[in-house]
Amino acid sequence: MRRIYDALAEFVGIWRSTVENPGKGRRIKRRHEDFIVEEITNEGDLVSIENPVIKCYHRGKGYVRAALIKRGRETHEAIRYIAKKLGVREDHIGFAGTKDKRAITSQRISIKGIKPEEAVIEEPTIRVTSAVECGAPVRLGELRGNRFTVTMRDGIRSEEAREELLEKGFINYYGFQRFGANRPVSHIVGRFLLLGEIENAFDAYVAAEEMGLVPDELVKEPKEARAAREAYANGRIREALDMFPKNFVYERRLLSCLLRTGDKKKCFIRTFPYRLRIMFIHAFQAYVRNVSLSRAIERGELPQRRPLPGFRTRVRYAKDLLKGISGSKRRRNRLPGGRRNVIMRLDTPEKIRIEGSKAVIRFSLRKGSYASVALFEAFEAKE
Repeated sequence: MRRIYDALAEFVGIWRSTVENPGKGRRIKRRHEDFIVEEITNEGDLVSIENPVIKCYHRGKGYVRAALIKRGRETHEAIRYIAKKLGVREDHIGFAGTKDKRAITSQRISIKGIKPEEAVIEEPTIRVTSAVECGAPVRLGELRGNRFTVTMRDGIRSEEAREELLEKGFINYYGFQRFGANRPVSHIVGRFLLLGEIENAFDAYVAAEEMGLVPDELVKEPKEARAAREAYANGRIREALDMFPKNFVYERRLLSCLLRTGDKKKCFIRTFPYRLRIMFIHAFQAYVRNVSLSRAIERGELPQRRPLPGFRTRVRYAKDLLKGISGSKRRRNRLPGGRRNVIMRLDTPEKIRIEGSKAVIRFSLRKGSYASVALFEAFEAKE
């Protein structure tokens, strides 16, 4: 298998590819409409962007299920906006999974305690529509997968790469967005949480670069944010708070709380509710799985399935990564582990459509698999 040489891929444990002859240097997500993601529900319904139809399969009342269609917005940012707009608590809004920011995406959400007619939002970058009454919320993981429509605007010169991808499948790594595509620190924060070092988790979220935990070249954010992180690392908390741009909501919440209370642990728990803290932990779990899989492949092993670290599983080639994280800590953090296919194939792939200098490809993937990984393997495509 081909060795991958890419700084971000190596940092998150992605070292190997099934595709020997990739199309070189493809770029994705140059425009929001270049990356379209439409959720496929557990029942097999497509949450279409053009004409979303939401069905409820649970009798009763108490919740509204609706389609969330967003453009250029991060999922948690969109949830915060909806909560504020509708006057409900953030944790009363359920969703099955996060979707890409630099994209146009659609997915099911649920909202507790309102009527369908109260759930309608029509904004340029956020729409909530097709609301129906339902007896149960949408929970994390409650989806079958996603359908992707991807445009690459510099064309595709390697049909051979696509054929390899369809014939061999791709290594089922966890993708870049699991760790933070613009600032890959989620797994670092997750490791500190598993170790019980919440103060270090606070510091890593705010200033991992200044702690030497993430290379500068992998961070893509405004210079004001970088200056704020440096100020925090040097003890200038008020200055850092003032310097962070308004859309850096969590950094600003953390620092504002710290100025009031002086308690990093309390502020971290207040700022990040459980469902966000568990995502950090899952990011570390994904990192360990990526690295252990790459190490296994380097030793000539390619098992059909590979375990996720947890209190029910043992992972080979990852002992150094799990040092200090006992089984009891994994159990306390609700990290049971499991197994995950090593090789995945595209569901219902369509032929690449060439339109002048751009190429359009549409395919579906089961939940837990990443379009960015498939495209990176086949075309070395990156944002």
